[in-house]
Amino acid sequence: MVLGQYLKYMYPNANVPVVQLSLDGSMSAREREHYELAKQLRPLRDENILILSSGNVVHNLRTIRWQEGAEPYPLATQFNHFFISKIQANHQDSLIEWEGFGEAAKLSIPTPEHYWPALYTLALQAKGEQVKIYSDGIGMSSISMLGFSI
Repeated sequence: MVLGQYLKYMYPNANVPVVQLSLDGSMSAREREHYELAKQLRPLRDENILILSSGNVVHNLRTIRWQEGAEPYPLATQFNHFFISKIQANHQDSLIEWEGFGEAAKLSIPTPEHYWPALYTLALQAKGEQVKIYSDGIGMSSISMLGFSI
């Protein structure tokens, strides 16, 4: 469990129950199905249950640059900014249909399994609730380090 290694720092007394969920591989690649499924988890927030997801908004492993301080690809930066602008404006439909952003989306998300967790988090957002960005940046030219919470 990748998140488990971080939870030990957030909750060193291990006093928070944790259940790990995986993406449903039987679903089609259409993101709307994942988003709608995630909405069903929304009542858990009312019970003060912590819901975490991990992935990368931009995650093109084929184009990684291993050099220290490698500049991000412009298309990766464009898509990362697009994603941030849409979560801040609460325009989730644009993020569900991310392929409509064109070439920057295709370079940033060659396969969607790393992107879907962001949609699961956004599906938990209550009406009028703002997204808080707590980290941002693109490492190795094509891996986003965007962190946000609702």
